[in-house]
Amino acid sequence: MTQTAVELLLAEDTVVKERVSLKGEDCDGRKIKGKTLLRSHFNEIGFKESEFEECIFSHSYFERCYFRKAILNEVILNGCIFRDCNFDGAQFINCQLDYSEFHNCSVTFSQIQASLPSRENVLRELARNLRVNAQDRGQSEDYRKFLLEEMKASKTYNRKKALGSDEYYKKKYPSWTDRLTGLKEWIGLEAEDIIWGYGEVPTRVICSSIVIVLFFALLYWALRAEIRNMPTSATIEYFFFSATAFVSGAYSDLTPVNLAALLLSTTERGLGLIMFGFFVTALYRRISKR
Repeated sequence: MTQTAVELLLAEDTVVKERVSLKGEDCDGRKIKGKTLLRSHFNEIGFKESEFEECIFSHSYFERCYFRKAILNEVILNGCIFRDCNFDGAQFINCQLDYSEFHNCSVTFSQIQASLPSRENVLRELARNLRVNAQDRGQSEDYRKFLLEEMKASKTYNRKKALGSDEYYKKKYPSWTDRLTGLKEWIGLEAEDIIWGYGEVPTRVICSSIVIVLFFALLYWALRAEIRNMPTSATIEYFFFSATAFVSGAYSDLTPVNLAALLLSTTERGLGLIMFGFFVTALYRRISKR
């Protein structure tokens, strides 16, 4: 005799079941505890205000299921796929979501934060999937938070890959080319974070630009760059010249003369154009997501 979804989920047994297919039933407000259904298919099942405790649904597929205000406590959902599911007001408490995927699901960062994986390689994949899900649904703030989690995990991943500080990374990336690739990715991610917050923080571009202007002003002064009409020993003038070269490249009556001054001013002008591009892009991203 075929069991319904309600009968199967509420039955007082601990039998492990696999490849079960359940469709179009109402399990709202139920308390489901200690159930193990692996590689199963849940289609259009209502779980509104239901409570799941110590269940295992690994590698299962949930399609158009309704989890509004449901509580999932210590539920193992590794490798699960959720498609078109409603999680409005749902709570994930100490759940396992390793390698799970969410597609067009109403799930937020605050709901899932406590159940994010601790391992950086797993967290990177899950955060990337949730970032795309949030972006597709127009959840700009959740998109930004998942992006930061993804980038933080990627930095840790590539740092360990470069340094080989963990046995897992030593075995997976034994060659020096792998280490160098990890080092390059790690440095690139750190630079992106500092310069413009992965394209999400326009104010970091401004701060980075000020640092660049000050750095080049010190170079002009330290190298005694020859600049026509520059007052003798006028240290502050180097700052104004550096700022002008960075912002516009128009030097007014101050003109670089020797090779050092020409090379520095040309390089700074190029950096100014790059930073302006970063600023416009970051500002557009912030405005367009409101």
